[in-house]
Amino acid sequence: MVFLYGFSMINGARQILGDVPSRNLDALLLVKSQSRGVTGFVMVAYDHVASPESPDSSPTLQWFYDILFFRNRNVFDCVRLNQDLRFRLSFGTAVRTFHEHRTRSTASVFLFEAPEDVIQRFRSTFYYEPCLKVQIEALNQVQISALLQASRCHMGILECNEFIAKEPSIQLFEI
Repeated sequence: MVFLYGFSMINGARQILGDVPSRNLDALLLVKSQSRGVTGFVMVAYDHVASPESPDSSPTLQWFYDILFFRNRNVFDCVRLNQDLRFRLSFGTAVRTFHEHRTRSTASVFLFEAPEDVIQRFRSTFYYEPCLKVQIEALNQVQISALLQASRCHMGILECNEFIAKEPSIQLFEI
């Protein structure tokens, strides 16, 4: 059986707000304004200029994302991810990052409401390191199929993601 979850469109979740400039919306006050019994997450998208890999290359814009998981009006876990890494984050670090970057015109806040089981499934992927990470924009469907068959993975989570925009696309398949 295959279950599909997506980050920007999680099955069973609802995007309440999307791409609101952080200078206009405080992520922490957004969590505090939630009703009792509501679970979900706030994602804050940040950009930074990555140093070029070679002297002939020009700097590139890359995105990273802080996610604040909440239950009722309280944040219970914070994580950070980008195209290469994902890790748990202290609440203090998430707050400091937000305050340092919130005045930038490119920083944005997103709000998602999701059932507890969907949130826990997504959170669980932050504990499955190391794992094989494949950037799907670099492969065609035949190559992805060949990679899956060669892995012989019959139990676990397959993740397909793209981190090329302000709102990432992450799809988790339980196999």
